[in-house]
Amino acid sequence: MTRILEQRYELEAEIASGAAGTVWRARDLTTGTPVAVKLLHPSAAAQPDVVEAFGEEARVLGEVRHPGVVRAHEFLHTVDGSYALVMDLVAGRDLRRLLIADGPLAPAAAASVLAQVAAAISAVHAAGVVHGDVKPGNILVPEPPGTDGVRLVDFGVAQRMQRPVGATHATPEYVAPEVVAGQPPMPASDVYGIGIVAYEALSGRSPFRGGSVDEVLRRHHGWTVVQLPGVPEPLWDLINRCLELDPAMRPTAGELSVRLAELEPALVGLPPVALAPDSPTLQPRGDREPTNGGFVSLDSLLGSAPAASSMVEPVPAEPTPIEPVRSGPVPVAAPAEAAPWQADREPAAGGSRAKLLVGVAAGVVLVALLAIGGWLLVGGGGQQPTPPAADPRHPSASTPAQHHHRSVSPPPSSPSATPGGGGAQADGGDGAAPGDQGDGTDGGTGTDGGDGTGSGGTAGNPPGIGGPMPTMGAFGN
Repeated sequence: MTRILEQRYELEAEIASGAAGTVWRARDLTTGTPVAVKLLHPSAAAQPDVVEAFGEEARVLGEVRHPGVVRAHEFLHTVDGSYALVMDLVAGRDLRRLLIADGPLAPAAAASVLAQVAAAISAVHAAGVVHGDVKPGNILVPEPPGTDGVRLVDFGVAQRMQRPVGATHATPEYVAPEVVAGQPPMPASDVYGIGIVAYEALSGRSPFRGGSVDEVLRRHHGWTVVQLPGVPEPLWDLINRCLELDPAMRPTAGELSVRLAELEPALVGLPPVALAPDSPTLQPRGDREPTNGGFVSLDSLLGSAPAASSMVEPVPAEPTPIEPVRSGPVPVAAPAEAAPWQADREPAAGGSRAKLLVGVAAGVVLVALLAIGGWLLVGGGGQQPTPPAADPRHPSASTPAQHHHRSVSPPPSSPSATPGGGGAQADGGDGAAPGDQGDGTDGGTGTDGGDGTGSGGTAGNPPGIGGPMPTMGAFGN
């Protein structure tokens, strides 16, 4: 039976699903316009913090005016108690699905996509907001890639600047080192995410993916990407700047957008990167340390005694299982002579109608809405973890990691000792991949399967980095 919300929005087909709700292709019966409707599950609608976060997402989308940001139309609280957000229905695929299906982008197409993403992020920052979850699944790309019309979506974990942070969401593969270390997300943190997306768009691999959340979070501090063959130096230098350990050394999103647009003409005609299956993706950062005095080392974080600790928890999900994978320990600081990491090829979701509320909202603890791939960093107690100690050069078999909570704390004297520090929750070893069904809609909601470090090492590879990406069949297509 067809459902109609508020006698106006007819839900036609479910196109994405997550832990807290679903995204529907719908039609505005007043105008005949196709729209996307993000609808909370009844269980989520009964949780005030989830509802408040959902409303905050609507407010943020109402404040950011940019062609590269998906537009919200209306926030609904229906007579039957449902909550829904009506948004643009956008044609195209999210970048993650595109890379899975078609492989890496040519440098010129990648520069075009990334320039548009950076421009959208710059507009978000100008509105006083940090997106907080820049990743391929949250970037909608038109056909053919490299043309105008890229959209940034899924603001379910966005945070306002200059506001106390009670919780921080992060997808481990794309989270900036300073966020892992306990600082609140900042504009430079989004730029770091763009840098990782750039590597993934050019290579078809997510360089930090695989293993437990502990392992992935540690890598951001101690490891960086290996230069890709065939990528011109000016483009590679720009990617490296985005991935600087010190946030102050990264370009702004606006600067990044301008520079990428300037580079694009010189990249036309260059072929996609041809990366061998056994090519390394990560290498030790070396002795470089950030100049930002507020940065806390992962050694201090993960080896400190628990106090007012923070903890990484998975957002509840009902994922589609794929082949089980194994993970292994990763050292906090790799030996100087350690061989580079390598990865298998992988690419890098009341009875009243309320119009969008534009303005400052009370601070809330954000809970992931529909985004299965995200992870929640929250304040809480717990026991001190045992830091991994195995040599990453020698693969070791281990059983798939089980879900359990482990907590860590920044040192009490650290200026970064805020909630949201980098604790660790072992990834469910089944490498579960959420639906990733959101064709032509608010991409990252309930999609971007596997961004939550679902894949571990395959046989013969160093533990923790890379299993093969699931086929499209794993996403229900």
